[in-house]
Amino acid sequence: MSGNLIHLASASLGFPRGRHRVSSPRQLMVSELTKQWKMLTKPLAPPTSHLVIYPGGLADAKTGTLKSHLSVNNETPPMFFVHAADDHASCLNSSALFTALQLAGVPAELHILESGGHGYGLRRKEQPVTHWPDLAEAWLRRYKLVD
Repeated sequence: MSGNLIHLASASLGFPRGRHRVSSPRQLMVSELTKQWKMLTKPLAPPTSHLVIYPGGLADAKTGTLKSHLSVNNETPPMFFVHAADDHASCLNSSALFTALQLAGVPAELHILESGGHGYGLRRKEQPVTHWPDLAEAWLRRYKLVD
């Protein structure tokens, strides 16, 4: 497995190096790990939800909308987003995919926090973004992905 993709029960968590695995059009339905696993052994169910943390490369820089080669539909799994407004990877990337999910009727939750920059991950900082794991845990509990 490449990047920082973690499968939690039936959810996937993607940071910048893993974000394309959970948010690119080829991966919205079936993860790369699932494809590889199916080739080697028995079928493995794709994640039923995704946590996407400070993604990049999803929004058109001029319009702020989802890039034209990306698409979602009503079978796209629910997604949870976290982004800092002061991140060099524009928070428009999260909001563009969130908006597309909303228009497709897919459950999604978006948190754009005032500060935190890029690369915060799970480190505790003196900024609002520090508390995103608590928000993610609450979301995972609503979907019964953690006890």
